[in-house]
Amino acid sequence: MAINLKQISSSDSDNTKLDKVNYNFDQLIANGGGPMGHQGIRGAQGPQGVTGPQGTQGALGAKGDQGAAGVTNNQLWTSIPGAIGSLLADTVIPVHSTATSTVYPPVVSVGFLDSDPEYNTAQSILGGNVPYQWLINRKSNFSSNLRFTNDLLTSYFDFTMTTVGGTNAVMKMGFDAATIGTIEWHAETHLFVDNISRNTVLEINPNEIIYNFPIEFRNEVQIKDTLIISHTSAAPNKLAVAVNNAGEIQFKTAAEIGGGVPYGTIISVLPSVFQDNNFFVNYEQIDASSGQPQLLPLEIRVGSGINEWAGWYLCHGHDWVNPITGAIHSVPDLNSFDYSITDNTSINAPTTGYITSQGLVGPIQNNEVHIMGGTEATMVATQPSATPGIYDVQGGITPTFNHFNASTGAQGPVFYIKPLPQIIYLADPSFYWSVAGSPS
Repeated sequence: MAINLKQISSSDSDNTKLDKVNYNFDQLIANGGGPMGHQGIRGAQGPQGVTGPQGTQGALGAKGDQGAAGVTNNQLWTSIPGAIGSLLADTVIPVHSTATSTVYPPVVSVGFLDSDPEYNTAQSILGGNVPYQWLINRKSNFSSNLRFTNDLLTSYFDFTMTTVGGTNAVMKMGFDAATIGTIEWHAETHLFVDNISRNTVLEINPNEIIYNFPIEFRNEVQIKDTLIISHTSAAPNKLAVAVNNAGEIQFKTAAEIGGGVPYGTIISVLPSVFQDNNFFVNYEQIDASSGQPQLLPLEIRVGSGINEWAGWYLCHGHDWVNPITGAIHSVPDLNSFDYSITDNTSINAPTTGYITSQGLVGPIQNNEVHIMGGTEATMVATQPSATPGIYDVQGGITPTFNHFNASTGAQGPVFYIKPLPQIIYLADPSFYWSVAGSPS
C-alpha cells in the first residue's frame, strides 16, 4: 500500500514540523495505519488529575479460607459459673491440664514490664520446690504491693515491700493513717523467729508469753495479776531487792537486808554464837595453786556471818570488799585481831612483788584491850528567825580519847572487862577481806 508521507527535516520550523506530523497522522488513519513501531521510553509523569466519580459496587467475591485462631483469654483462665442455692459468684482460676502441661499448677506473676528479666523467665527449681505460687512485684511508682478494702469502709490495709538505705529489706503492713484498726491473729501458738539464726525470739501461747532474749521496758509497766520472778535465790518469805546499780533483782530474807538494822550498826555477840559454824564462817579452804585462777591475795571470808547472821562481819580493822563491784567497807579493829598468812610457794612470782599472788603476812600480834565508851556529842537549837518557834538545830560529835587507869592499891576498885566479839552490819553477805604479803 502506497502512503504519501512528508519528510520532516531538522531545518523545518516548529509550525512546519507540527503540520507535517498532523498530515502524516491523517494519512495513516485514512489508510488503516502502518505496522507497530518499537515502544518508546516512558515520558515524565504529568500532574495528578482530579478524582472522578465513584463507580458502582461490584458483586461480592467468594469467601476465603479461615485463618489460624489467635491467643485468647480463655486459654489462660477458665471460669466456673456459680450455682443457684450455693455460690452465686463465678470463680476464675488459671487454666491447667495434666494432659498438656506439667504436674505443677500455674504460677501467677504480676507487676513486671516486658523489659524486666522476670517477664519472660520461668522459675528455677530451688531445693526441689518451685519458689513461689503467686508473685506481686512493686514498681517504685506504686504505693503498695497488695491492698485490701471492703464496700462498707473507705479504709484499706496494705502490704508493702520496701528498703531502708537501698539495702535492708522492710516489710510494712497496716491500715491507712486515718483508720483506727484492729488486727486479730487466730492461732494456738504465735512464734517470732530470727531470720538468720532461725531461733525463736518470742513465743505467745494460751498459757504464757516467752521472751528468749533480754527485754527492755522504756515506760511504766503495770502488772494486774500474779508476778513470778524465777531466780535461784527465790524462797518463801524472802523480799525482792536490787543488788547493784543496774537494778538486778535477787531475793533476800529480812535479816539479809537488815530487817530494820541500819547499815554500819556495831553490836556485841555471844562468843558461842560467833563460834557456831552455822552462824559465822570459822573455817574455809581456798585453792590458790598454780593451776587455779585464785592468783590474787586470798579472798578470805572467815569472820563473815551466814544464814540468819548473813550480812554481819567481824570488826577486825581490815576492809571488807564486794566481789562484784569492788566497793570497800572499812571497819574498825574492836577485837584485838591477831592474824598470819603463809607465803604461797606454788606461785613463782618474785619479780612482781607478789602483787599477783599471796606472800607472807605476819604473824601480827594485837594485844590491845578495847573498852567501848561514848563520844562527846553536842546539839544547839536556836531561833535565828524573827518568827518565834522556828528553830535551827545543829548537832555534832567531838571524838575524845580518854585513858583508863586502874588503881593498884588494896582499896582500889577492880574492873572486869567482858571480851565479847564485836561485829558490824554491812547488809550484803558476799564480802571478803584480803591482805597482800611479801616473798618469804
